Amino acid sequence: MASEVAPLGKEVCSPPVSQLLAKAMAPDPAMRYQSAAEMLEAIWQLPERDIRMLRYKRRMVVSATLLSVLFLAGGASAFLGMKRLEQTQEALALAEYSWNQMEKGDVSGAIRLALEAIPEKDSILEAPVTAQAQKALTDALGVYDLSDEFRAHLRIELPSAPFTIAASPDGAYLAAVYSYEAAVFDMESGERLLALPTQESALSDVIFVDEARLVYAGAQGVAAYDLKEGRTLWTGEPATTLAVSGDGTVVAAVNRDESVGNLYRMSDGARTGEFSFGEQHMEVAVNDIFANPHNRIFSLNETGDLLAVSFSGGGLRILDLKDSEGDLILYDELPDTSFQGGFCGSYFAFGANQSGQSIFGLVDMKAGAYAGGLESREPFLLKTTGERIYLANGNLLIELDPETQKETELAYTGERAVVNFAAEDGYVLMATDDKSFSFYGPGAHWISSESNDEICDFSVLAGGYGAVANRSEPWIRVLKLESHEAALFASYDADYPHDEARVSQDGDTVMLFCNEEFRIYDREGEILAQVTLPEAGQVYDQQFRRSEEGSWLETIWYDGTVRCYSGEDGSLLSETRGEPPAKDLYEEFYTDQYRIESPLHGAPQVYDRRSDRLVAKLEEESYLTYVTQVGDNIITEYISAAGERYGLLLNDKLETLAYLPGLCDIWEDTLIFDTGSGNLRQCRLYSLQELIALGETYLQK
Repeated sequence: MASEVAPLGKEVCSPPVSQLLAKAMAPDPAMRYQSAAEMLEAIWQLPERDIRMLRYKRRMVVSATLLSVLFLAGGASAFLGMKRLEQTQEALALAEYSWNQMEKGDVSGAIRLALEAIPEKDSILEAPVTAQAQKALTDALGVYDLSDEFRAHLRIELPSAPFTIAASPDGAYLAAVYSYEAAVFDMESGERLLALPTQESALSDVIFVDEARLVYAGAQGVAAYDLKEGRTLWTGEPATTLAVSGDGTVVAAVNRDESVGNLYRMSDGARTGEFSFGEQHMEVAVNDIFANPHNRIFSLNETGDLLAVSFSGGGLRILDLKDSEGDLILYDELPDTSFQGGFCGSYFAFGANQSGQSIFGLVDMKAGAYAGGLESREPFLLKTTGERIYLANGNLLIELDPETQKETELAYTGERAVVNFAAEDGYVLMATDDKSFSFYGPGAHWISSESNDEICDFSVLAGGYGAVANRSEPWIRVLKLESHEAALFASYDADYPHDEARVSQDGDTVMLFCNEEFRIYDREGEILAQVTLPEAGQVYDQQFRRSEEGSWLETIWYDGTVRCYSGEDGSLLSETRGEPPAKDLYEEFYTDQYRIESPLHGAPQVYDRRSDRLVAKLEEESYLTYVTQVGDNIITEYISAAGERYGLLLNDKLETLAYLPGLCDIWEDTLIFDTGSGNLRQCRLYSLQELIALGETYLQK
């Protein structure tokens, strides 16, 4: 019977199907589907009630959600990666711009750009600090350059290229003449203090009488101005070319190529006389609106009673301003000649330069006769003060004593020819024909050199400041002498030749050594020992070593002899004889992470100590001497082909973080620098945060 037929249960089919069948076969007709359409609707709804379908849908939702999250995460990661890559590229560009600004002498600009290359905060949204950015900031701040040298200070922009520049005696002020005004700047800040209208001529002079007063070729006439009071003191007749007596009491002035000039009393501008060139006149450029060749003499002596003048036809005369009968004619005619010269006490010195033939002359004004002279194929460049005569010729600058004719070398530029110079208090600024300029210190000691886009036509040196400029570009580079007396570690005789300087284990003494001998100094510069090494020509290598037991110099000879000398007193600690060393000077150095192979020829190669895989090459043009692990960083020390010693601070990826000029030792995590001028100086390593703080402080000055 039909009532005895049971519907399929959930053990055979899914529960929704079993329920549908049970309803369709219900014994009570009222409980069944009332129409085929109603049953068909129930059949269509079966998938929505099937637990497997519900589980499938849930899995699909979860999968879709997970895929969406992964997609969004991947997109965010890609976006973040692209963003950080853009930041890194921008940081590299800013670091390069910073280095370019340093090349131009703009320290503030270099620091500002380097700081911009460093993220303001450390977050996942910011790219990490690049080694290039840190190095750019370190270079701009110069924290590891401990030599007494003139460093780039600032760059003064001008409306147009200068005709001439001048510095006040103590270096507080810098004046520049351009078209057509004389501007005065604060040498420390670079601020323009005032601008004074001048004659419309490139010949317009500006001269500092003292630290407070100057005279200039004003638009209305020669004028004196007081910088402290901020006012014009007096104005005279129109003039372009000026001279001031050594004692600052007399001003001589002449206008362009006129044959008559005027004398003024500096104190009140009173006109005290005039002078005449007769039928002659001074050399003037064809178009003096744009050019001042600076190839003539117009100079007063100390008291203002003698005036030296060179003329367009090549004449050179010394006028006696009190008695014309006392005029002295040095040359009546010397065509196509440029002159330089001035007074030094009772002497007058001059250089007369022609093509291929130049003359230097020294005149004793008391005797009215020549006191000496020189001839050369190279032009003579000459500057005088009340006490000194500075004479440059070719690649050599000397100071000449007019009384004894003794020559003292101040600077030697090698293959480069001197084009102009400035000198003060033992320091010299030399501009050369390779578009560079160099500083030299006492004893003709080279300090530093910098390149320029053009030959430096003008140079001044005063009060610890130097400035260079040229006729083609509208700016002046200002440099400032930086001394680091507070960083002094030890002193030694600056004239003592040596290859290396190292500190003893206890830090009480320093050893200066080379293949021939060594000296040991205490920290005050007293010599404690001096030892000459036997058979110096056969020395193979030298290494200064330190341990808890002490310090010593290990010297190895080619025959295998090894002698060790005490770093404290120079005594011979040991002498052994072994196998002759290989002549390739091959060395290996180790850090926590790397093994470094250093051959005599070729770049040092760096290997990962775990995998022994080659990971990098170091400096190729210099010889690696030492490698030291300092915290997470590495310091490599080198000697260049020119004998220059320096170091590089590297991070754990072997990227350069800092250049360390003159680095000679690392003692108790302190960097020791040999400045080459009789001083060892010390400095600690700066953190990035400290460098940033120093940069921000500098910009706030």
